Amino acid sequence: MKTSNKYSSKSKALSYGQETNFLLSSDLNRPPVHVDAEIKNGLDFSDAMLALREVVISDKRSVKKDHTKYQAWVFQEYLKELNQSQPDSIKEIEANRKNTIRELNNLGKKIKNNPLIVEDNNFYKAQRKFWDWLYNEDKELWYILDPVISVQPECIIFEAFSLDESSYGRVTLPKKMLSKSKKYTTGTTNIDFSRNLANEFSRVRSYRPLNLKIGQNNVIASTEISEHIEKKIDLPQSWVNGFLEVQTASTLNHLNFDLTPDFVSDIIAFLEQHKNNVSPKSLKIKLQNNKKPIFEIEPWGRKLEEHNYTYYGPDKEIRLWGRSRLSILKNILKKTDKVSVSAIDDGMPSFWSCKLNDVTFDLCLSGWTANDWSSQLKFALMTADPKRIIFNNECELLNEIRNLLNKKIKLSIVEIVKKVNCHEKDALACLQKLCSDGLVMYDFHTQEYRWRELFNCGDKLAKKVINKNLIKGLSIDSNLIKARTTILPKGQKKITWEYANKIFPRPSKAEIILDNKDNFIQTECDCFDFKKTFKKDGPCQHLIALMNKYIWERYEN
Repeated sequence: MKTSNKYSSKSKALSYGQETNFLLSSDLNRPPVHVDAEIKNGLDFSDAMLALREVVISDKRSVKKDHTKYQAWVFQEYLKELNQSQPDSIKEIEANRKNTIRELNNLGKKIKNNPLIVEDNNFYKAQRKFWDWLYNEDKELWYILDPVISVQPECIIFEAFSLDESSYGRVTLPKKMLSKSKKYTTGTTNIDFSRNLANEFSRVRSYRPLNLKIGQNNVIASTEISEHIEKKIDLPQSWVNGFLEVQTASTLNHLNFDLTPDFVSDIIAFLEQHKNNVSPKSLKIKLQNNKKPIFEIEPWGRKLEEHNYTYYGPDKEIRLWGRSRLSILKNILKKTDKVSVSAIDDGMPSFWSCKLNDVTFDLCLSGWTANDWSSQLKFALMTADPKRIIFNNECELLNEIRNLLNKKIKLSIVEIVKKVNCHEKDALACLQKLCSDGLVMYDFHTQEYRWRELFNCGDKLAKKVINKNLIKGLSIDSNLIKARTTILPKGQKKITWEYANKIFPRPSKAEIILDNKDNFIQTECDCFDFKKTFKKDGPCQHLIALMNKYIWERYEN
C-alpha cells in the first residue's frame, strides 16, 4: 500500500554540556504523539535501540551472482570462433541483425511519442527524482522503512522487521524508567530513525543524562526555522501480516528455557568461525526435564551444554534453522543477565528475549530465513476463525470490541469477554480481524490486546495475502465430513476424520486435539502437504475443512 510519512525535521541528537537530548520526529500525518522525559538508565535504552537497528538493516537472503558480464564475454568469444569458421553466414546474420535493430528503433520512436507514454514518463521522472534525493540524503532510508512506535499508558514500544522480513525486533521501555516527564500523549506513529541517529545512540554514556523527546515540532528546540520532510513510501501489506503472525505464534504452546549470555555468545562465535557449505545447517536442541539444555551445531556435530540454567518441562528434541540471525544479539549479550528462549517445534518460530534491567529487547525469528513472517497467513489459521480475517466480515460484535479497545487502550481477553458479554472464541475471532486490519496488537509479555493503529486514517489496506490451503479447505463440502470425537483427560478432546486418498488405497486420517477452550494443542494429517511442511506453512486443507465444520461453524451458528 502507499502511505505518506511527513516529518517536521530529521530525528537528531543534541548534546548540551552534561546531557544528551534525543529528538525523535513523529509522523505529522498522524494524531499527535508526545513524550518529553529523562530516561533513568539511558545506556540500557540506547543498547536496546542499537540492537533494533541491527534488526532493521538485517538481510540474510542469499544473493545470486550476476553472470551478465561473463555471459556477454562468452557470447563475443563465440562470435569470434564462429566468424572464423563460417564467415559468409556470419555476415548475412549480422546484416539481418542490423536491419532488425533499425526497425526496432523506428518502432521505439513511435511508442515514445505516444501521448500516454509521455505522461507516464513524466510521472516516472518525478518518482526517480524523489528516490535520488532520498538516496543522497540518507542511503539506508532508500530501502528501509521507519520503525513503528506505540506510546502506551505504562510503556513505550518500538517495533520493526528486518529487510528480509524473517526477523522481528521489539524494544519495550517501561514508563517507570522515565523521570521528569513533561509531556506524555499515547498513540501510534512512525519515527524517523536515520543512520546518523543510530550513530548517536552508540555515543550515549552512563554519566550523561539521556532525554527522550518524541513529537512533531521538536525542530523548535534546535532552530528557528521549521523544515518539513515528506517521504512517500510503499508500506507493504506484508508488515501487517507479519505483525499478525508474530502475535499469533506467541500464543501457541511453547517450550520455555533460559540460557546464559556467554553460552549464546559461544554459539555465535562458533558459527562465525566455521563456514557451513553442507546440510543440515540447524541448531539441534535437546531438552530433558531437570537437566541443562544441550545444543548441537550441525553439520559439525559440536555439542555445547548450557552453563547454569536448568530446563523444566517435557522431554523434547527440536531443530531451529536460520541460526545466523542470532548474530543480531551479539552486542547486547554483554549487557544482559540471561536470554529467555521460547521454541515451538522443528522449523517453527522461536522467541529470544533479553532484559537490560527494566528495558526489554525481543528478537522473534521465523522458522528459517526464506520462510519469512509475512509471505502468507499460517499461524493465524490455527487460532480463531480466519474467515473473518480474509473475507472482511463486519458485525456488531466487531464494532463493539473496536470501540471498547479504542477507548480503554489495553484489555485482556477475559476483560473483553466480560465487558461485551460474548464467547471467548467469538472475541478472539474479532480481535484477530482487528489485528489483521492493523488496529490492534497482542502484547505477548502482558498477554493483553492493545489499541495500535499502524496506518493513517486515509490509508487503505491492500488486498490481504490468502493462504491457499484455506481456500481449498473451505471448498470441501462439510456434509461429507464424518468425524468422531474422543473425550480426553483435563477437558481435552480429539477429533478424527478419515477421508479417501487418491494416491493411497487405504483411507487417510486428519486429527486435531483441543483443550477445554477449543485452543489447538496438536494437529496431524496423513496428506503429502502436511508431511512435507508439518506446521511450517500452517494447517493443510483437510485440517482446515475439519476445523471449519467442528469449530468455526459451531461458533458462527
